[in-house]
Order: sequence, then structure tokens, then C-alpha cells
Amino acid sequence: MTGAITAATGKERQLNYSHVGIAVRSRGVGSVLEATSDGGVRVTALGDFLARSARIDGRPAVTVMRLRDTTGVAAAIERARKFIGQPYD
Repeated sequence: MTGAITAATGKERQLNYSHVGIAVRSRGVGSVLEATSDGGVRVTALGDFLARSARIDGRPAVTVMRLRDTTGVAAAIERARKFIGQPYD
């Protein structure tokens, strides 16, 4: 599945993304709200998320982006949280 996603979304010699998560705080801890084929929609501790990320020179190969306009972000996160426990689509 990862290969199909990167082939469909990436371009040669550019970053190819195969997974996206939303950075959240869960019980005061940095976490990632994500959907995975083996765990469905779940909240993953940031350390665990980084530990299973692809590596470049031994370091996690992740990109962090922040929205300029944060209008509606809290509502979007609350909506996404309603899917926790649902299977991966």
C-alpha cells in the first residue's frame, strides 16, 4: 500500500509522502492522530510514531508543517477524534 501511495502522490526527485498524521496532545503528551492499516484510527505516542518512521541517515524522515490559518483546527481535531477505533479506509 505504501508503494502505491507514494507512486500516486510523489514526483521523481521530490519528497514522496506515504502517511500523514495530525500532531495532538493526548493526556498532556505529544502524540499523533493517524490511520494505519494494522491499527485503524488511533492516537500514537510521538516517540512510537518516530520510531517506526522511515530513516534518512539514521534519523526519522518526517516533515512537520504548521497551518498559517488555524481557524477551525480545534473543530477538525475533535471531528477526527470521533473516528478513533474505526478501521483504516
